[in-house]
Amino acid sequence: MNSFFHDGYLVQASESKSSHSEIKEIVISSINEQLERLIPGHKKTSDLSRLHESLPIDNVNEVRVNAYNSINNSLNLHDKCFNLVEDSILKLLGPDLAVQAKINLSIVMPNDASSVIPLHSDINTGEPLHELVIWIPITNCHDTNSIFLTDKSLSFQMHSLLPDLNNLESPTLSETADELFDFNYLKVDSNSVIVFSPLLYHGSNTNTTNTTRISLNYRMKSIFTPFEHSKCEGKGLNSFFVPFRESDLTKLVKSYRLPQFS
Repeated sequence: MNSFFHDGYLVQASESKSSHSEIKEIVISSINEQLERLIPGHKKTSDLSRLHESLPIDNVNEVRVNAYNSINNSLNLHDKCFNLVEDSILKLLGPDLAVQAKINLSIVMPNDASSVIPLHSDINTGEPLHELVIWIPITNCHDTNSIFLTDKSLSFQMHSLLPDLNNLESPTLSETADELFDFNYLKVDSNSVIVFSPLLYHGSNTNTTNTTRISLNYRMKSIFTPFEHSKCEGKGLNSFFVPFRESDLTKLVKSYRLPQFS
């Protein structure tokens, strides 16, 4: 865990090969189901890194949204995803956990500018400081088909510059970032997982490789740490987040009833 404090993220091998395989099959089946509906005669493919060979760019978002809904209807999906990172999450967050209600799906095909995620930090969009982002690659990720994460110290520097950038005459966040650092695209194979702090600036650029990237991402946090901005951004408990697990101590305390004095 020392590397997490130093870097703000971990790249680790999946802690459950069986759950990772089940998740991959859920994603593969969901995407192929949409392709079969969209393209008559489509033959199921297990190699989603070549998805661009059969899916027109104009139909990417339609397939992504429908596959996202199908994936999130899968039985015990959150449990399967948690199995990939359980030890790390328990060490970083503790046993009382909330999880993002819906797990996100990304489909990033070569030369698809519509899939670009501009540089950002999740805490600037109303998400809690104490959450963790879990990023699950379904295909191998490298170069521009992967995500980039900024260095922790540079991310903190970017946060400190926000007041100065908050006017029309200032350079944009992306322009400032271009001057400060090079993009660090993470090379991650499809049997690994990334866990990172929302304090880190991150994003993705146009995929200039010859392979498609498929990935899932979601967030977890302790139930007992603050849900900042939840009222204005709607990212609180029982909305964006839902309870996931409770420790025996929490269950015991919840079962206690205060004595009623007259």
